[in-house]
Amino acid sequence: MSDMLLYKKLCILTYDRLSIPIVSSIVDSAIDLIDKYGKSNHIFSLDAMQIAAFSVITDDNTTFVCADRRLTALVKSLGYSALEL
Repeated sequence: MSDMLLYKKLCILTYDRLSIPIVSSIVDSAIDLIDKYGKSNHIFSLDAMQIAAFSVITDDNTTFVCADRRLTALVKSLGYSALEL
């Protein structure tokens, strides 16, 4: 079973929060984000983990909500729906 499929099966909803197990494909994606956008967008490890995890669970009806302007801007530039608080 691929990490992505396993990941989607492991996502559970608890107390209206989505609990996302961190699997190697999310970590790999986060590393790629840091390599590509880290210096130019001031993206650090936890920022990259948020975006990588979001990219796995997102669909056309999912919006990334964040109070961090630069993080929201990067998510939008990656083609996802995002809302800055």
